[in-house]
Amino acid sequence: MMVPKKRIRQNICKFKKVLGDSKRICFCKISFFREFSIFFFCATNRKK
Repeated sequence: MMVPKKRIRQNICKFKKVLGDSKRICFCKISFFREFSIFFFCATNRKK
């Protein structure tokens, strides 16, 4: 069974877009967590 090339290409583009979005979300979460941990670390050090 032959699948049209165009269809495959569209699916790959869709897949890449989804991957890119999830990567971006993951990166945002990681950077937010890092900012938060730095802030928390500074706050706890200030109390001492």
